[in-house]
Amino acid sequence: MRRLPRFILLLALAVLLHGCGLLGQNEMPPLVSAADPRHQTGDDGIVLLGAEWCGYCKQLRAEFDQADVDYLELDVDTDAGDAALKSVRSRIVPVTIIGQRVIVGYDIYRIRELLAPLGYRL
Repeated sequence: MRRLPRFILLLALAVLLHGCGLLGQNEMPPLVSAADPRHQTGDDGIVLLGAEWCGYCKQLRAEFDQADVDYLELDVDTDAGDAALKSVRSRIVPVTIIGQRVIVGYDIYRIRELLAPLGYRL
């Protein structure tokens, strides 16, 4: 009889974590504010939210440049970049926005997967 309440508690915790975005995919929910870069990307636009001091941002920037990816970069240390970062509910960089998809962190496999249909090979 004691196992059932523990199971229900664990199930409720999993549902709560998933609802908060702490469990599951690292893609973000639909548009939430005017500062959200997805307003500009349409179905195939690319935006990189990064910072000069971020090593993964530098690496991703170099890979984008080498592959001739047409993208817009917003520096999160500026007002516009900070507002964009907050609008996608992230506190870390890089954040890559491809169309309406938001990839938080340096998830190169997911980025490659989303760039391939657009004709880019990293």
